[in-house]
Amino acid sequence: MQSARRSVLADFSDVIERGIELGHFRMVDAHVAAFSLIGMCNWTAWWFKPSGRLSKEEVAEAIADLAVHALRRDETRRARTPDVKESLRLLREDLAYLEKLVLPDESPDQRK
Repeated sequence: MQSARRSVLADFSDVIERGIELGHFRMVDAHVAAFSLIGMCNWTAWWFKPSGRLSKEEVAEAIADLAVHALRRDETRRARTPDVKESLRLLREDLAYLEKLVLPDESPDQRK
């Protein structure tokens, strides 16, 4: 069972990482995002009621929509024009995000 859990987590993480690499997903920690999505799906078993307000198909659609929109890269984070200036803008944003992840306890003055 543990092996199957690790495999599902790895598969989710791989898909998320690939989406980030392709520019479809925003910069997130793929491992945390994978745990979140898996948890969102698994928790449904505890609260879903077949006699409830929404059908199982409607609930599945709502969860899928939430998952995709949680990861999807905002249109403002996509290149508006295929030029160097726009690419540099996106790279600066990504670098700022990366610095925040790698150097969370340092102030901007300490990073220089």
